[in-house]
Amino acid sequence: MDRIIQLGLDYGTSSSKLIFRDYDAPGGERAYILKDDDDDYRFPSTVYFDTGTDCFYFGKKTSPKSKSGRIIRYDSIKMRVAEEVKGEQKYFFGERISFPEGFDARSIAILTIWYLLSVSNQRILRYLKNKEFKLTVTMGIPMNFYNDLALKNEFLNIIRLGQFLFNIRPMPTNKGILRSGVLKGVQFAKESISRDIVSKDSIRSWIRTEAESALLWAYNSPHVGEGLYAKIDVGAGTTNSSVFTIQTRFDENFKRWVKSGMAFFYADSISVGMDAVGSAIIKDIQLEKALFEIRGNENKYIDSVDSLGKDTKYKYNEIFNLFQSVWQKSYMKYSRQEEWRSLKIFIFGGGGLVRSLVDSLKYHPDKNARHWSNGIPPLPIIKLEAPDDVVFLDGGRKPSRDELNFLLVAYGLSNNHLSVPQIRSPQDVKSVPPLVRSVREIEDHENFR
Repeated sequence: MDRIIQLGLDYGTSSSKLIFRDYDAPGGERAYILKDDDDDYRFPSTVYFDTGTDCFYFGKKTSPKSKSGRIIRYDSIKMRVAEEVKGEQKYFFGERISFPEGFDARSIAILTIWYLLSVSNQRILRYLKNKEFKLTVTMGIPMNFYNDLALKNEFLNIIRLGQFLFNIRPMPTNKGILRSGVLKGVQFAKESISRDIVSKDSIRSWIRTEAESALLWAYNSPHVGEGLYAKIDVGAGTTNSSVFTIQTRFDENFKRWVKSGMAFFYADSISVGMDAVGSAIIKDIQLEKALFEIRGNENKYIDSVDSLGKDTKYKYNEIFNLFQSVWQKSYMKYSRQEEWRSLKIFIFGGGGLVRSLVDSLKYHPDKNARHWSNGIPPLPIIKLEAPDDVVFLDGGRKPSRDELNFLLVAYGLSNNHLSVPQIRSPQDVKSVPPLVRSVREIEDHENFR
């Protein structure tokens, strides 16, 4: 049997995270975090195009130099895919720059996946000392994308087409890629894939929701108990929010309560993320800095003024309104006020590191909470913790709490049998299968060689 490497690919709007599991590793499989050439676990999702050389560039943190033309930068490709599919300009924040002739957001996303698989392959080959292996991949998408048939099918096609191109030949990752060459490759892949059928049962081998993947660690953590929870993931270009439940049952064999199931009530997303927040901070404080210069330093600039500016407050309110809307739709499915009093929240993404934004999300989303008898304290925020089986590939260091804000989605995607449903009522919660520990348990991907 081939040595199987399962890659969890968190394809983000500004950066992507990559974690793989080696199911044949001595002593049991572990989840390994990959880094780029700059020793960063965040692989840029930004794509550059040089009009002079007619080349695409992937994985670059800064704009490559062009001697003969102009460099065009494309951001938030994932959200522009959603706009193309739905024909609605509500998914993307930023300037909509036209793509090179013959390309759309779908094609650029396919090429980005091809690049991410290729750079992962390079690093895993070093880890295995050039031994042969089979790379399988699962990509995350927002839960509301997964619940939309058109978006779900489009991202399923994107990951399959990216894998198809990788299987033919890994992308050269250290130089530009000619537009004419990759255009033919994308067209060939689309024609080939169109003849293949993906069964309903195998879709989750290719794509799963970011929410359930990010919360796999919480379900397995002894420090996270039964109850009702909300998750808010404030990324660069989007904010995703969801509300879910963890349930327990009494195990007669061990005479103790054990977790039995996790399920989601509702999820949604908006195109307001840290890019929008950063732009608001720049405007409020009248900074003469580019957005990328303040990213990661939001606390410093916010602390430099007496109070938040109106634009920053407005963006915070938009994020809270998303949380409130998702909670209200969830409450309709399970309207027991007393239980909702003990709602707890998880905050992920870059927004989870901005103190003032976190503080703005501590209020209970029930508009009537202030009138409840005995009042209600701020919502408790669950501290993130590193699962026992996840380490950085170089040196075996466990990720810090700040790093976990960005890594837990890819960690969950690297497990290949996670299945968390969305439900209409708490009575519909199904049991969550245990983590896969044996290569024989792996449901294989379709092979397009």
